[in-house]
Amino acid sequence: MGVRQLRIIESGQYFITFTCYDWLQLFDIIHGYDLCYKWFQHLHSKGHAINAYCIMPNHVHLILFLNEPKQTLNTIVGSGKRFIAYEMVTRLQMQSEHKILSKMKASLTKSEIKRNKKHRVFEPSFDAKLITSNKMLQEKLTYIHNNPVVSLQVLSIFPEDYEHSSASFYINGIVKNFQPVHYNENDVWAENKI
Repeated sequence: MGVRQLRIIESGQYFITFTCYDWLQLFDIIHGYDLCYKWFQHLHSKGHAINAYCIMPNHVHLILFLNEPKQTLNTIVGSGKRFIAYEMVTRLQMQSEHKILSKMKASLTKSEIKRNKKHRVFEPSFDAKLITSNKMLQEKLTYIHNNPVVSLQVLSIFPEDYEHSSASFYINGIVKNFQPVHYNENDVWAENKI
C-alpha cells in the first residue's frame, strides 16, 4: 500500500518498506548500504530509533520508532529517500552505469521533468504500518530478518548471517553495521509505545 496521503505525526513504532525503482538492485550495484546507515544515524540524532532493519539489494525494511516527531512520517521517509537517491545517482555516474541512469531518467513523467527531477531512483510511495502490539512487533521482526533467507535471490542461509540486517543483533547480540534499539516480547507495551 502506498502512502502518498499519509500524514502521521505521532510517536510510535512503524514498519516501513521502500523499494528501488523497477526493483533495480541499486544498493548492491553501487555498494550503497552505507547510505542507509548514514540515514539511520541522522534519524538517531533527531531522537528517533531504528528498532530493526534489513537492507536488501533492491529494497529496505525497517521498524522506526518516531519519538515526538516535528515532521510527518512522509517528510521523514521522503527526506531519507532523497538523500539516498542523490548519493546513489552520484555513485552510478562515477561507475559509468549509463544504461541504468538512462532507464531511471526515461521513467520520469513530464511533470517530474518540469519540477527538475533527473532520475527515478525509488518507487514514488512507501509502505508504513503502525505497530500496535507486541505480537505484531514480533511478526514484523521475523518478516524483516527472514527476508534475505526467503527472497527469490537467497542471500543467506541463516538470518543472522546476512550482513545488512539487525538479525545478528537480535539472535546473537552481535552488531554488524548499525546497532538498533532492541525490543523483545518481554518489553512493556502501552498505548502503541514501548
